[in-house]
Amino acid sequence: MDFLDRFEACIISGAIGDAWGSSYENEVETDDSHIYYLGKKNKKRRVWSITDDTQMTLATCEVLSDSFTPENLINRFIEYYRSRKLTGIGASTLKAILDTEAGLHWSQAGRIGEFAAGNGGAMRIAPFAFFLRYYKTECLRSM
Repeated sequence: MDFLDRFEACIISGAIGDAWGSSYENEVETDDSHIYYLGKKNKKRRVWSITDDTQMTLATCEVLSDSFTPENLINRFIEYYRSRKLTGIGASTLKAILDTEAGLHWSQAGRIGEFAAGNGGAMRIAPFAFFLRYYKTECLRSM
């Protein structure tokens, strides 16, 4: 498996896991140990769907493949938001997008403190691992 195959597998696997996990979001586990069903318990039908984490990972890939700067990345997120390519974004991400659109520097945008406790950054970091390896290789080749 070469470098591009690994990159593709990582992004696709992340998207599949994200879609599968989306069917469990906001679900509350119930204790059925005292419930006796007549027949079989109805199982919830799981519906997979793409989420903002996958959409923003793809936006990150686009920026990394062109010309990465933090400004280009937030501008791509804004572009995705304006074109309605982002579904179900969290409050911190939405605030960061709106703050940046309003003119606040990207490094100052978004929620702070206990209200900034999202996991979106962890969900979107995978492309950077491949970018850094590729970038380092390209730099060495150009020397």
